[in-house]
Amino acid sequence: MRVTELKITEKRPNVAVGIPMLEFIPRSAFYPFLFVAQYLTPRDRIMPIHRSADPATTRNQIIKDGRERPDDSRVLFLFDSDMQPPNNIVDAFARYNLPFVSGYCTHKSYPYMPIPAMQVGTTKIHGETIYEYRAITSWEVNSGVRQCDAVGAAAICVRRDVLEQMKPPYFKFEGGGEDLYFCRKVKAVKTDDWPGGAALLRFDEVES
Repeated sequence: MRVTELKITEKRPNVAVGIPMLEFIPRSAFYPFLFVAQYLTPRDRIMPIHRSADPATTRNQIIKDGRERPDDSRVLFLFDSDMQPPNNIVDAFARYNLPFVSGYCTHKSYPYMPIPAMQVGTTKIHGETIYEYRAITSWEVNSGVRQCDAVGAAAICVRRDVLEQMKPPYFKFEGGGEDLYFCRKVKAVKTDDWPGGAALLRFDEVES
């Protein structure tokens, strides 16, 4: 579903930037961060870096830190240390002021591959809910903001009011992986400014 009535705010909210670091690639995010930092303002802040061989662990710790440290950052932006986000990705995401938005990460470091937008169905086997994810292949390149059921978490922007309604763990390797687990938790959150709860959206067109 294409989202047609989104308004871009003239002044984006303050952003807290977190970079989950894997132990075996601790320096890979240095240059991508320098490019992203060009678009940060004095009101934004950088979250403490946590390193672990498990991406879910580092993401959970960054979110925990963000919730425990009171400040005026309304949005948490996370990008993985194995990708190269466009320079203006923070502005592009935060100005939409969406509950949760993700970008299709085409510049992932080998051997990692980007996760496309997905639709999800469920079935029960012996009383256990099984999630069936299907990639959306009908969207054209640079199709703008679209609503879907699940996205990759290599570059995401999440509003603070959404995170405050979620219980840890935020990421967990379950039901298809930690990215899809997080998407299911976000989708269950209710917000006042978005019909049907917190929508999962992706921003395919992020100019570099």
